[in-house]
Amino acid sequence: MAGLRGFEINLYESALRKSGGVLQLVAPLTQFAAGVKWDVLAQGWYGTATFAVTAPPDVLMWLYDLALEYHLEVVSPELTPGYEGFVSRLVLTLGSIKKSKTLDDLWNEVRFNFGDHQSLVASDPDSQTTWGIKRIVQSSGRSARSAVQDIADRYLDEHKDPHGDTTSSLGGESEGGARLEVTCQGYWQTLAWANYKGRNGSMDTGRQIQRVLKQFELGARVNHGFLSTDYAAVRLTGKTRDQEMRNTATGQQRLLKLMNIGNSSGLRLMGGVGPGRKFFTFARPQTIDYFYDPYEVEYRDSGGAVLPKWCIEPGRFVYLQTPFPAQQPTGDPVRSPNYCQFINRVQYDLDADRIALENPDGKNILRVLARAL
Repeated sequence: MAGLRGFEINLYESALRKSGGVLQLVAPLTQFAAGVKWDVLAQGWYGTATFAVTAPPDVLMWLYDLALEYHLEVVSPELTPGYEGFVSRLVLTLGSIKKSKTLDDLWNEVRFNFGDHQSLVASDPDSQTTWGIKRIVQSSGRSARSAVQDIADRYLDEHKDPHGDTTSSLGGESEGGARLEVTCQGYWQTLAWANYKGRNGSMDTGRQIQRVLKQFELGARVNHGFLSTDYAAVRLTGKTRDQEMRNTATGQQRLLKLMNIGNSSGLRLMGGVGPGRKFFTFARPQTIDYFYDPYEVEYRDSGGAVLPKWCIEPGRFVYLQTPFPAQQPTGDPVRSPNYCQFINRVQYDLDADRIALENPDGKNILRVLARAL
């Protein structure tokens, strides 16, 4: 389709317990997809992707029944990854009938805290085998263990499967026709599904990041196997910290704290789960990667070459050029906020070939920089 600008949208089998291995292609969706949008974050990397599939009803029903938690890739015209994630929500419209299901409220292991520092854990092995472990912590005002156990069992019964809903409009055929709306999440999100138990002792924070990942991916009880076990792109930082951290219940929280500690130069770590489901890190840069020309509405690299908008990555600095080439600031770009901004989030609209850049305050970067014109 012309709206995809040479990109491809492909659906693969689930990455659960594949440990970064090659996945089997299930369905090329390029000719059926429209309205493709995604975002990438400086810490975590691939975020949310959304698009709609228009196809014959039997194809849409097949995808609806099959695709939840399946792996999805957006591939650029240069055959490089634009986005990778897993299907987290599906909304199927067939005439007047609308059905939806999501992983958002699925929990198959629950820990209930109760009484005087007591707790119990209940889990559903069948759901964990199908979807991977998703763990949640709840509290109960009850003090009897048997009563809390009953509450935990009921909670699991209500949440162990993907939540869904079916509605019907009374007006006959709806304007929506036949379509499937797809929402995906990046694999960074799976690291918030289970807790992490650290060990005593001090260690380089980069090596600690590797250990957190290994607990999730190398046969531990909370094993997911969604991510690659290749940790070569997780760099040592030269910064040592104790492995025990308070208030880091999940693996994702632990990783964020380690990334925010930064390296021996005091620079925070950027990165997350990138192409190939590999975790990677890099220190916050002290140079400028992108130069924006507001009159030509173009982004350029340090050599002056025009960059496709989808190539712009978070975790880097963009500099306002008026006109190109303009004099560049010296020193750390963070000291020149009127002309340089750190890209914390990139949102890309494939149909419009348009991006929106956000700084760490959640403000549109180009609007901030426009004040300097």
